[in-house]
Amino acid sequence: MITLLTTLAITSVVAYGCYLLVLFLAQDKLLFRPPKPQHLLYEKYTKFHCGITHNNIYLQGWVITGINESSNTIAIYFGGNAEDIAETIPTLKNFPVEKLYAFNYRGYGLSLGKPSQENFYHDALVIYDEINNRHPNKNIMLIGYSLGSAIAGYVAKNKRTDHLILLAPLDSIFRAAQEKFWGLIHKILIRNNFELSQTAKSITCTTLVFVAEKDTTITTHQSLKTYHALKGKKQLISIPEATHNNLLDFKKTFESISCLTKNSQNNYQIDDEAIKRIAIYYAKKLKHPFAEEYFSGVRSITNTDEALEIAKVFWQMTDLASEDHLNNVPVFDNVDIELWAHNLFNKLYDYYEKNGFKEQWKIAEAQCG
Repeated sequence: MITLLTTLAITSVVAYGCYLLVLFLAQDKLLFRPPKPQHLLYEKYTKFHCGITHNNIYLQGWVITGINESSNTIAIYFGGNAEDIAETIPTLKNFPVEKLYAFNYRGYGLSLGKPSQENFYHDALVIYDEINNRHPNKNIMLIGYSLGSAIAGYVAKNKRTDHLILLAPLDSIFRAAQEKFWGLIHKILIRNNFELSQTAKSITCTTLVFVAEKDTTITTHQSLKTYHALKGKKQLISIPEATHNNLLDFKKTFESISCLTKNSQNNYQIDDEAIKRIAIYYAKKLKHPFAEEYFSGVRSITNTDEALEIAKVFWQMTDLASEDHLNNVPVFDNVDIELWAHNLFNKLYDYYEKNGFKEQWKIAEAQCG
């Protein structure tokens, strides 16, 4: 009996080891899936061609005129892990920007080189510098879709960025692999992790995050982890009918981005009165009189201690709101509680920044966020 159990144990360990070895060796093919070169499309879009060569590596690219040439905004688009940019050009024309640049990754289309996180990140910085030098006085918008969200995020962390658009953003390749392979993956085995949720902690530009509620490739849970890690102004926009690959098929996506480029409030924000009413509701739930009076407009923040106290209350309120959201608890005629939390964050962050309480916000976020 002991011999049988020992044999089964050894067999299981060996099988698991072989399973991990196969995944380790095959991970690049699983992650980087360039489609066959689209030669007919390359010929069709010759007039848009805009390639870049650096260190003897040619990157195939295109420059496209957007639908808002007066926006003073230049966009750089980073696509998904199985995307040939040429196939996306008709959709990219719909972005409300002056011009949009997009390039095939190394090993994709006619671009030379080998795909890897290191190469993609390096190329993205080179692309940014080239485009920024061509348009030195323009606003820069970075757009990342799926895997491209990690690349756009990396550039936003390291370069001046006015607007960041993340479409179906990942947490990391490790987290996605864990969900796909039943948690049987170890982080040490991942060569190209693209850990956007970590990068997001250093991103301070205005960011729109789009999630597809029917996405089974990068789940909403993964995208939300990245969203919550972002610093500065941000807004989450959920598209109920969208799947992983069709976020750019919805009018709401482009309307939201258009509002951002116009520097106006988004059509999908909750009005100020609703934000105030729900904040008071959660302050009462927390039994915090000062917060209740503050959000009612009866009291104001007069010192750093009060600023720290209210900032901490905010994070406690968002925890309660998250619980209500997960449990489908209706609040004030089914107002989108998650969206309320994001809008309140933006308003409070603005207030703290303008009134010299930014340090208290950071302390509260580190302790409670």
